[in-house]
Amino acid sequence: MRRFLLAAFVGATALPAGWAAAQNDRPRPSFECNGAATRVQMTICNSLDLTELDRDLARYVLAFKTELSDDAARGLDASQAAWERARDRQCNRVIGEIDPDGPVYRCLMSMYRARLVQLAVQNDRRGGRGRSISGYYRFVEGGVAGEMWVIGWPEATVTVLIDTLTLPDVPTCAFRMETVGDDGVVEGSSQSAPECRVSVRFEGRAASVASSNCAAVCVLNGRIDGVYRR
Repeated sequence: MRRFLLAAFVGATALPAGWAAAQNDRPRPSFECNGAATRVQMTICNSLDLTELDRDLARYVLAFKTELSDDAARGLDASQAAWERARDRQCNRVIGEIDPDGPVYRCLMSMYRARLVQLAVQNDRRGGRGRSISGYYRFVEGGVAGEMWVIGWPEATVTVLIDTLTLPDVPTCAFRMETVGDDGVVEGSSQSAPECRVSVRFEGRAASVASSNCAAVCVLNGRIDGVYRR
């Protein structure tokens, strides 16, 4: 269910021959992959999922800064620099290979999603906007666990990320959409499979997810439908 640029790394810290050239026609993160030297950088450059999240985070910081005063924007820059140091410190020292869906990948996915949600919640609360849908949601039902990250952007776009797995630990669905919504309902299509339509209805701290034609984003008869709660 994960999307990767390469099948595997050669060695724990060395890039395979021809790796840099292969990046030229592929989506790039917010930094230059030709100079990737750390386990964090190489893992991001090797994963379409992480590349996308890295670009999302860079875009979010820029968009958020346009809404802030000069002092607040400088504070956001300092906060982001501190987060990047924490990311490198935590994920570079994770024990294990830098392979697809490995421990470094999982560390980075967790940190990027949490940071995006953190910024989105700050944005929702800023200036009494009143929007309150951004957050991390989870459900467990009938042997299936689901996680959902709702990220409200400064310009009112909403990104929804959903991962599900069959307990104890078998991934079944991976869903992403970007759309326009409000505090009541967010509707749209999967970024990777446009025929997959999803509606998310918010009520308090709960979010009800209903989908149609989403077999392309799931395996093993997985589903993303359910009531997720913060």
